[in-house]
Amino acid sequence: MDNKIFEIINSFDAVSGIVVERSDGKRLINHNSDYRFPSASIIKLYIMWALYKKINDGELNETDLIDVTSEPVVGGCGILQQLKTENLTLTLRDICTLMIVLSDNMATNIIIRKVGLDYINQQIQSLGLSKTSLQRMLMDSEARKRGLDNYTSPEDSISILKAILFDDSISRDLRSSMLEILNGQILTNHVAHNLPLDYKFAHKTGNLAATLHDVGILYTPNDFYYISVMLDEITNIVEGKKVINSIGESIFTMIREVENKE
Repeated sequence: MDNKIFEIINSFDAVSGIVVERSDGKRLINHNSDYRFPSASIIKLYIMWALYKKINDGELNETDLIDVTSEPVVGGCGILQQLKTENLTLTLRDICTLMIVLSDNMATNIIIRKVGLDYINQQIQSLGLSKTSLQRMLMDSEARKRGLDNYTSPEDSISILKAILFDDSISRDLRSSMLEILNGQILTNHVAHNLPLDYKFAHKTGNLAATLHDVGILYTPNDFYYISVMLDEITNIVEGKKVINSIGESIFTMIREVENKE
Protein backbone atom coordinates (compact mmCIF):
# COMPACT_ATOMS: atom_id res chain seq x y z
CA MET A 1 0.00 0.00 0.00
CA ASP A 2 1.09 3.57 -0.67
CA ASN A 3 2.86 4.89 2.45
CA LYS A 4 0.76 8.05 2.63
CA ILE A 5 -2.52 6.10 2.54
CA PHE A 6 -1.16 3.63 5.10
CA GLU A 7 -0.35 6.54 7.42
CA ILE A 8 -3.82 8.04 6.99
CA ILE A 9 -5.77 4.89 7.83
CA ASN A 10 -3.49 3.94 10.71
CA SER A 11 -3.87 7.34 12.35
CA PHE A 12 -7.69 7.19 12.27
CA ASP A 13 -9.99 5.16 14.50
CA ALA A 14 -12.07 3.16 11.99
CA VAL A 15 -12.22 -0.13 10.13
CA SER A 16 -11.03 0.43 6.57
CA GLY A 17 -11.04 -1.43 3.28
CA ILE A 18 -9.43 -0.05 0.12
CA VAL A 19 -8.97 -1.52 -3.34
CA VAL A 20 -7.45 0.28 -6.31
CA GLU A 21 -7.14 -1.84 -9.44
CA ARG A 22 -5.85 -0.75 -12.86
CA SER A 23 -7.70 -1.73 -16.03
CA ASP A 24 -5.16 -4.50 -16.71
CA GLY A 25 -5.91 -6.16 -13.35
CA LYS A 26 -2.86 -4.87 -11.46
CA ARG A 27 -3.75 -4.10 -7.83
CA LEU A 28 -2.17 -0.87 -6.66
CA ILE A 29 -3.87 -1.18 -3.26
CA ASN A 30 -5.48 -4.27 -1.77
CA HIS A 31 -6.39 -3.68 1.87
CA ASN A 32 -9.14 -5.64 3.66
CA SER A 33 -10.73 -6.37 0.30
CA ASP A 34 -12.89 -9.22 1.62
CA TYR A 35 -14.04 -7.50 4.82
CA ARG A 36 -17.84 -7.41 5.06
CA PHE A 37 -19.05 -3.87 5.68
CA PRO A 38 -22.53 -2.46 6.22
CA SER A 39 -23.23 -1.48 2.64
CA ALA A 40 -24.97 1.86 3.19
CA SER A 41 -25.98 3.15 -0.25
CA ILE A 42 -23.39 1.06 -2.12
CA ILE A 43 -26.10 -1.62 -2.19
CA LYS A 44 -27.80 0.56 -4.80
CA LEU A 45 -25.19 -0.52 -7.37
CA TYR A 46 -26.42 -4.11 -7.07
CA ILE A 47 -30.07 -3.01 -7.15
CA MET A 48 -29.37 -1.11 -10.37
CA TRP A 49 -27.73 -4.21 -11.87
CA ALA A 50 -30.77 -6.37 -11.04
CA LEU A 51 -33.14 -3.76 -12.49
CA TYR A 52 -31.23 -3.66 -15.76
CA LYS A 53 -31.07 -7.45 -15.89
CA LYS A 54 -34.88 -7.51 -15.85
CA ILE A 55 -34.92 -4.81 -18.51
CA ASN A 56 -32.42 -6.81 -20.58
CA ASP A 57 -34.59 -9.93 -20.29
CA GLY A 58 -37.71 -8.09 -21.45
CA GLU A 59 -39.56 -8.18 -18.12
CA LEU A 60 -39.33 -4.40 -17.63
CA ASN A 61 -38.49 -1.36 -19.73
CA GLU A 62 -36.50 1.78 -18.97
CA THR A 63 -39.52 3.81 -20.09
CA ASP A 64 -42.09 2.04 -17.86
CA LEU A 65 -43.98 4.70 -15.89
CA ILE A 66 -44.40 4.49 -12.10
CA ASP A 67 -46.80 6.59 -10.02
CA VAL A 68 -44.31 7.65 -7.38
CA THR A 69 -46.88 9.50 -5.26
CA SER A 70 -48.58 6.21 -4.45
CA GLU A 71 -45.38 4.82 -2.92
CA PRO A 72 -44.57 4.90 0.82
CA VAL A 73 -42.50 7.91 1.83
CA VAL A 74 -39.19 7.31 3.66
CA GLY A 75 -36.59 9.72 5.01
CA GLY A 76 -32.88 10.03 4.51
CA CYS A 77 -31.27 11.03 1.24
CA GLY A 78 -33.31 12.00 -1.77
CA ILE A 79 -35.86 14.39 -3.21
CA LEU A 80 -38.98 12.32 -3.94
CA GLN A 81 -40.28 12.54 -0.38
CA GLN A 82 -40.35 16.34 -0.71
CA LEU A 83 -42.31 16.53 -3.97
CA LYS A 84 -46.00 17.44 -3.69
CA THR A 85 -47.20 17.00 -7.29
CA GLU A 86 -50.27 14.76 -7.39
CA ASN A 87 -50.16 11.66 -9.60
CA LEU A 88 -46.50 12.25 -10.44
CA THR A 89 -45.18 9.55 -12.76
CA LEU A 90 -41.55 8.88 -13.60
CA THR A 91 -39.87 6.30 -15.81
CA LEU A 92 -37.86 3.48 -14.29
CA ARG A 93 -34.77 5.06 -15.85
CA ASP A 94 -35.51 8.35 -14.04
CA ILE A 95 -36.18 6.58 -10.75
CA CYS A 96 -32.90 4.66 -11.09
CA THR A 97 -31.09 7.92 -11.83
CA LEU A 98 -32.49 9.43 -8.62
CA MET A 99 -31.41 6.33 -6.71
CA ILE A 100 -27.81 6.72 -7.88
CA VAL A 101 -27.09 10.42 -8.42
CA LEU A 102 -29.07 11.68 -5.39
CA SER A 103 -28.97 8.40 -3.44
CA ASP A 104 -32.77 8.71 -3.14
CA ASN A 105 -34.02 6.12 -0.63
CA MET A 106 -37.66 6.35 -1.71
CA ALA A 107 -36.60 5.75 -5.32
CA THR A 108 -34.54 2.78 -4.15
CA ASN A 109 -37.47 1.18 -2.36
CA ILE A 110 -39.65 1.66 -5.44
CA ILE A 111 -37.10 -0.30 -7.49
CA ILE A 112 -36.73 -3.01 -4.83
CA ARG A 113 -40.49 -3.54 -4.85
CA LYS A 114 -40.61 -3.51 -8.66
CA VAL A 115 -37.71 -5.92 -9.13
CA GLY A 116 -38.09 -8.05 -6.00
CA LEU A 117 -35.74 -8.39 -3.04
CA ASP A 118 -35.26 -12.11 -3.65
CA TYR A 119 -34.49 -11.51 -7.32
CA ILE A 120 -31.88 -8.88 -6.44
CA ASN A 121 -30.15 -11.35 -4.11
CA GLN A 122 -30.32 -14.05 -6.79
CA GLN A 123 -28.51 -11.73 -9.19
CA ILE A 124 -25.91 -10.92 -6.54
CA GLN A 125 -25.34 -14.63 -5.98
CA SER A 126 -25.20 -15.37 -9.71
CA LEU A 127 -22.26 -12.97 -9.96
CA GLY A 128 -20.48 -14.88 -7.16
CA LEU A 129 -20.55 -11.97 -4.73
CA SER A 130 -20.51 -13.86 -1.44
CA LYS A 131 -20.08 -10.87 0.90
CA THR A 132 -23.03 -8.90 -0.47
CA SER A 133 -26.68 -9.23 0.55
CA LEU A 134 -29.84 -7.13 0.56
CA GLN A 135 -31.78 -8.05 3.69
CA ARG A 136 -34.12 -5.09 4.10
CA MET A 137 -35.65 -2.06 2.43
CA LEU A 138 -33.94 1.31 2.88
CA MET A 139 -34.72 3.19 6.11
CA ASP A 140 -36.48 0.16 7.62
CA SER A 141 -35.58 0.67 11.26
CA GLU A 142 -37.79 -2.18 12.44
CA ALA A 143 -35.92 -4.64 10.21
CA ARG A 144 -32.61 -3.33 11.56
CA LYS A 145 -33.85 -3.94 15.11
CA ARG A 146 -34.49 -7.56 14.08
CA GLY A 147 -30.87 -7.84 12.96
CA LEU A 148 -31.49 -7.47 9.24
CA ASP A 149 -29.08 -5.25 7.34
CA ASN A 150 -27.41 -4.82 3.95
CA TYR A 151 -23.76 -5.75 3.42
CA THR A 152 -21.00 -5.69 0.87
CA SER A 153 -17.19 -5.72 0.59
CA PRO A 154 -14.59 -3.76 -1.36
CA GLU A 155 -13.92 -6.88 -3.48
CA ASP A 156 -17.59 -7.37 -4.35
CA SER A 157 -18.00 -3.69 -5.18
CA ILE A 158 -15.10 -3.89 -7.63
CA SER A 159 -16.76 -6.95 -9.18
CA ILE A 160 -20.08 -5.18 -9.77
CA LEU A 161 -18.23 -2.33 -11.49
CA LYS A 162 -16.53 -4.85 -13.77
CA ALA A 163 -19.91 -6.41 -14.51
CA ILE A 164 -21.32 -3.03 -15.49
CA LEU A 165 -18.44 -2.54 -17.91
CA PHE A 166 -18.01 -6.02 -19.35
CA ASP A 167 -20.58 -8.67 -18.33
CA ASP A 168 -22.51 -9.49 -21.51
CA SER A 169 -25.41 -11.09 -19.64
CA ILE A 170 -26.74 -7.53 -20.02
CA SER A 171 -26.50 -5.85 -23.43
CA ARG A 172 -23.80 -3.28 -24.11
CA ASP A 173 -26.41 -0.54 -24.64
CA LEU A 174 -28.02 -1.18 -21.25
CA ARG A 175 -24.63 -1.38 -19.54
CA SER A 176 -23.85 1.97 -21.15
CA SER A 177 -27.05 3.33 -19.60
CA MET A 178 -25.88 2.25 -16.15
CA LEU A 179 -22.47 3.81 -16.71
CA GLU A 180 -24.06 7.03 -17.91
CA ILE A 181 -26.07 7.21 -14.70
CA LEU A 182 -22.93 6.65 -12.61
CA ASN A 183 -21.16 9.39 -14.57
CA GLY A 184 -23.92 11.79 -13.50
CA GLN A 185 -23.15 11.42 -9.79
CA ILE A 186 -23.48 14.75 -7.98
CA LEU A 187 -22.59 13.57 -4.44
CA THR A 188 -18.86 14.19 -4.60
CA ASN A 189 -17.79 14.97 -1.03
CA HIS A 190 -16.10 11.63 -0.29
CA VAL A 191 -13.25 10.20 -2.41
CA ALA A 192 -13.97 12.64 -5.27
CA HIS A 193 -13.77 15.77 -3.12
CA ASN A 194 -10.33 16.69 -4.50
CA LEU A 195 -10.72 15.12 -7.95
CA PRO A 196 -8.18 16.50 -10.46
CA LEU A 197 -9.75 18.47 -13.31
CA ASP A 198 -8.47 16.03 -15.94
CA TYR A 199 -9.91 12.96 -14.15
CA LYS A 200 -13.51 11.67 -14.25
CA PHE A 201 -15.07 9.46 -11.59
CA ALA A 202 -18.23 7.42 -12.30
CA HIS A 203 -19.19 6.39 -8.78
CA LYS A 204 -21.60 5.82 -5.91
CA THR A 205 -21.21 7.08 -2.37
CA GLY A 206 -22.68 5.67 0.82
CA ASN A 207 -22.90 6.85 4.39
CA LEU A 208 -24.48 5.94 7.70
CA ALA A 209 -23.96 7.31 11.20
CA ALA A 210 -20.56 5.61 11.48
CA THR A 211 -19.93 4.60 7.86
CA LEU A 212 -18.47 6.31 4.78
CA HIS A 213 -17.98 4.58 1.42
CA ASP A 214 -17.18 5.55 -2.17
CA VAL A 215 -16.98 3.10 -5.08
CA GLY A 216 -16.43 3.83 -8.75
CA ILE A 217 -14.48 3.84 -11.99
CA LEU A 218 -11.79 6.51 -12.29
CA TYR A 219 -10.85 7.69 -15.77
CA THR A 220 -7.50 9.41 -16.25
CA PRO A 221 -6.18 10.75 -19.58
CA ASN A 222 -4.19 7.50 -19.95
CA ASP A 223 -6.17 4.64 -18.36
CA PHE A 224 -9.00 3.70 -16.02
CA TYR A 225 -9.08 2.27 -12.50
CA TYR A 226 -11.57 0.59 -10.20
CA ILE A 227 -11.65 2.21 -6.76
CA SER A 228 -13.40 1.11 -3.57
CA VAL A 229 -12.89 2.92 -0.28
CA MET A 230 -14.90 1.79 2.75
CA LEU A 231 -14.74 3.10 6.32
CA ASP A 232 -16.83 1.82 9.22
CA GLU A 233 -17.01 2.12 13.02
CA ILE A 234 -16.12 5.79 12.68
CA THR A 235 -16.31 7.55 16.04
CA ASN A 236 -16.20 11.09 14.58
CA ILE A 237 -18.01 11.36 11.25
CA VAL A 238 -16.80 14.93 10.60
CA GLU A 239 -13.19 13.78 10.90
CA GLY A 240 -14.15 10.71 8.87
CA LYS A 241 -15.12 12.89 5.92
CA LYS A 242 -11.77 14.64 6.10
CA VAL A 243 -10.07 11.25 6.15
CA ILE A 244 -11.93 9.87 3.12
CA ASN A 245 -11.16 13.13 1.29
CA SER A 246 -7.46 12.65 2.10
CA ILE A 247 -7.53 9.01 1.03
CA GLY A 248 -9.06 10.03 -2.29
CA GLU A 249 -6.51 12.76 -2.88
CA SER A 250 -3.66 10.36 -2.02
CA ILE A 251 -5.06 7.75 -4.45
CA PHE A 252 -5.16 10.33 -7.24
CA THR A 253 -1.59 11.42 -6.46
CA MET A 254 -0.40 7.80 -6.40
CA ILE A 255 -2.03 7.07 -9.77
CA ARG A 256 -0.50 10.22 -11.28
CA GLU A 257 2.94 9.17 -10.06
CA VAL A 258 2.53 5.62 -11.40
CA GLU A 259 1.46 6.88 -14.81
CA ASN A 260 4.28 9.44 -14.97
CA LYS A 261 6.81 6.66 -14.41
CA GLU A 262 5.48 4.51 -17.23
